[in-house]
Amino acid sequence: MTDIPKERHYAMKNRILLLFAAAALLPGCTLFPSGTKSGSPQGEQLSIDNGTLHVQFWSDDTVRVTYAAANEIPKLTSLSVVETPAKAHWKRLENDREITMIGPNFKVHIDKENGAVSFFDLADNILLRESAQGRNIKPATVRGVSGNSCAQSFDLSKDEGIYGLGQHQRGDWNYNSENTRSRVRLAQSNMEVGVPVITSSKGYVLLWDNPAVTTISVSKADEADNSQDVMQWSSESGRAIDYYFCYSDGTASAAMKAYRKLTGDAPLMPKWELGFWQCKERYNTQEEILGVAKKYRELKVPVDGIIQDWQYWPPGNDTWGSHKFDPERYPDPVGMFKELHDMHYHTLISVWPKFDLGSENSKELNDAGGMFPEITRYVYPPGQGQWYNPFSKRGREIYWKQIRDQLFAKGVDGWWLDAPEPEITNMAFRTYSTPLGPGYEVYNAYPLMHSTGIYQGQRATTDEKRVVILTRSAYAGQQRNSAITWSGDIQGTWQVLRNQIPAGLSFSLSGIPYWNTDTGGFFGNRSAGNGDPTNPQY
Repeated sequence: MTDIPKERHYAMKNRILLLFAAAALLPGCTLFPSGTKSGSPQGEQLSIDNGTLHVQFWSDDTVRVTYAAANEIPKLTSLSVVETPAKAHWKRLENDREITMIGPNFKVHIDKENGAVSFFDLADNILLRESAQGRNIKPATVRGVSGNSCAQSFDLSKDEGIYGLGQHQRGDWNYNSENTRSRVRLAQSNMEVGVPVITSSKGYVLLWDNPAVTTISVSKADEADNSQDVMQWSSESGRAIDYYFCYSDGTASAAMKAYRKLTGDAPLMPKWELGFWQCKERYNTQEEILGVAKKYRELKVPVDGIIQDWQYWPPGNDTWGSHKFDPERYPDPVGMFKELHDMHYHTLISVWPKFDLGSENSKELNDAGGMFPEITRYVYPPGQGQWYNPFSKRGREIYWKQIRDQLFAKGVDGWWLDAPEPEITNMAFRTYSTPLGPGYEVYNAYPLMHSTGIYQGQRATTDEKRVVILTRSAYAGQQRNSAITWSGDIQGTWQVLRNQIPAGLSFSLSGIPYWNTDTGGFFGNRSAGNGDPTNPQY
């Protein structure tokens, strides 16, 4: 849902949950090591003439690679990784050219001339190789704030399929093919979901552990060389290069299992969540939503869930984020949810991370430091407000307490998180300050932290009801929050519908198995004209 005026002719949003299980389908200057620490459980650390490289077996199936242009690796806080290093079984070999770390499932080679890291299976088939001199950390300025940017290049086999990177409306899903070698920008927005995870047809998964805005480009290594391509990751912020390589038995499913062990397992959804869902742009009254629910039962349509979208709150300039029902239109919310339950419906409700100025909820968050101080204006409905700070532990706790007491206690079954990118004009969140640093350093992780507060809050409140979160954006690790992402405010055209299939497949191969789409689009398409077979009519 955007802040712009919407056409009156909305498509009915018949939501069918599409589950795509990831399956087996499938540095800027020369570096010279000046010394090594070898064979320790902490892995291999090389002091290089302009920095420090650390390669560590995180588990038998996962290796972490970090590099900093300094004498030591800075302390790095991951928002995606929840697993701590486990004792891994590996041995060390060394010759004049390289150091080799041999684990139970794959090998890691570290080139002693240029510091490049390569990954091989146990039969010495190349899986992934850092490009020689393909590592770079340099000063950069984002929105007037000075810091560092970072980049890392990898060599790819020409016939290797690269999938994932979240959800994009490109209409394709293999980023290493003749038709799609191009740039992909990971920057959260409506209909675009940035997840810095790829799955390879060679059976590995790679997590680029950096939530800053990131560009991935795939191009030919050399116009004269048709056997190799180059994939570059480039983040607008990063004190260090930090990525994880997951590989097990050569299948994508086994690598994904290792990745989910690293970043958190996906909880099992309740049965009712896996059925047919119905909603539209919004139900305007208690009478309307109950009337629709009753009619479906009369027609014997097997609907499992129904969604109450936005503007159920009272009219006014201080009610967005109040989580209150307009008493004129919804005189008995508790009775409404009970009647829906009696008809065997479960209900999700729309909640936003933004608050009108002046509401009681807004004041509580501001007083506790759980709100960003910046004030933004929105077009529709007209008003101004603030966005809450999910990077603040206290902010997450208060946000959950408010929706728990004002909505969950009335009988709500799950949460529709709208605009959690966050939907702030011109990506201005990059200029905000968070407890973890400038907004541009953590930009893509807002939806992860938002869903984390709700998941943890509900789990602490009760174990009698599984958590169900429907969210318009996502980040690496969000599968652990029982989160389903939908593809945003898409248009109702055949081409857009076609694009949703590769978008959903790409998303699932980014490590998050639950995804859905508005099967008829969100914005209708009446402009096509009568009798036009090229677009659906609503």
